[in-house]
Amino acid sequence: MVHRGLAVLPEADIQALAMYFADTNGSAARAPQDAAALGQAMSRRLADVGRSAEPGANLYLSACASCHYSPAPAPGQVLGSLALSTSLVSDDPANFIHVVMQGVGGPGTPGPYMPGFAAALTDADITQIATYLRRTRTDRPAWVGLPAAVATHRPRTP
Repeated sequence: MVHRGLAVLPEADIQALAMYFADTNGSAARAPQDAAALGQAMSRRLADVGRSAEPGANLYLSACASCHYSPAPAPGQVLGSLALSTSLVSDDPANFIHVVMQGVGGPGTPGPYMPGFAAALTDADITQIATYLRRTRTDRPAWVGLPAAVATHRPRTP
């Protein structure tokens, strides 16, 4: 896995890789626009979420916000606003769905850990959370066929 391999690289090598990818994919040229969009997305207030009647907002508050909303990260905390999540701006929702269902990392592994929510959230719940976050944390259009994508990525039990 890439993230495990990168975990053992010196910081200078990681920075060199980041510069290489930024140069080859054009993201360095988009930095000012991306920074403005990021600032806008991160300025959303948790209080605004709490006043929403939207089911996705309420599910986000109960299942996600305790870790993924932090105006001032706690010492050692590497999580935070989901406005930073590349899986939310991707054209394909597969990575976002996988992370929500399967989690990230594992107990005792270096780096952030997030448990999977496949057993706790229904397909409809995950669809509502994804729809809500895509609308409120990005400037991208809604994912087409999201309910079917969620159902496709649901782990099957034998």
